[in-house]
This record gives sequence, C-alpha cells and structure tokens, in this order.
Amino acid sequence: AGLFVALSSTAIVLNELGLNIIDIGLVYDVAGDVVLDPDSQIRETIAHFFETFSRVGSACQVVKVFRDEGLHFPSRLRNQVGVVFRPLNASTAIRTLHNPRYAGAYAYGRRRYRRAANGTKVHQARSRSEWLACIPNAHPGYITWDRFQDNLKLLQTNGRSYELARASPPREGAA
Repeated sequence: AGLFVALSSTAIVLNELGLNIIDIGLVYDVAGDVVLDPDSQIRETIAHFFETFSRVGSACQVVKVFRDEGLHFPSRLRNQVGVVFRPLNASTAIRTLHNPRYAGAYAYGRRRYRRAANGTKVHQARSRSEWLACIPNAHPGYITWDRFQDNLKLLQTNGRSYELARASPPREGAA
C-alpha cells in the first residue's frame, strides 16, 4: 500500500545502452555526462524537497510536509531500472540532504570501508576534509554548492541542539 511504480522510459533506454544510473534524479546522458533526470515528475519532486527544506529547516519537518501534502518521493529498488514513488522517511531525507551530487558536485571517498572481525563490511563516514576528491559544479544540480553547505550547517546545528539537551543536567521535579 502507498507504493506507486513509474518506469522512466529514458532510464530504460539508458540501461539498454549500457549506461549506469546514479542517484535518483540524476542520470548519465549518451555522452556519459551527468544530467538531471529527464522525467519531470522526479525532477519536480526533488526540487520541491529542497525548496521545502529551505523553508522549514528540518529533515523531519520535510517528511511531515510531504506526508501532509500526500506526496511521495522517488527511489530505486536495488538492481532495477524502475523508479518507485513511496512515502518519504527521515532516513531518505537526511541521506538526500547529505549527498553532494544534488549540489552538482562530484565526490569520492566520502566513506571508509573495512572488514570487521566477523567478515562483514563496515563503513564509516569521513569528514569533508578527508574526502579523497570533491569537485563542486561538476554537473547540473538541484541546489547550489553554497546552499548545500548551508544545509549541512543547519543539519549539524539541528543535531547539536539535541545533543546539548541530552547533555544538560536533569530538571527538578518528580521523574
């Protein structure tokens, strides 16, 4: 329930040509350049997502706005070309806001991977200063690089206020 499937004919053609599909809302064109997805519903939904975040300033509030407006967010199922529209959740919102691709930047080495003792792959996020490569304005984006950095600062401030509240001494009164 609440799951709408829409196949992007352009994505199917690109896949048949052997071109990879990257983050939702971005595709490789025939020349191999990263461009905004030609599907207008996907583009408009992602643009609305960033406009909403600029207005409300919180990933969780964006999720609430999408839910209240009855909007669904595009995503891909693993190893499939089709696009699925489903309710936006906080995890997807935060992941989208932290992704430099939506600001038109190419980034490499954002995570460090290692094997745990039990053999599973564990990833750890690197700070931006530790990324192996970051090229702003490498391709078209949904927001500017400056807006992306402002969004990250706002997210960090939002998270810090929670940490500060948790670190403060307990209030007086009965528990």
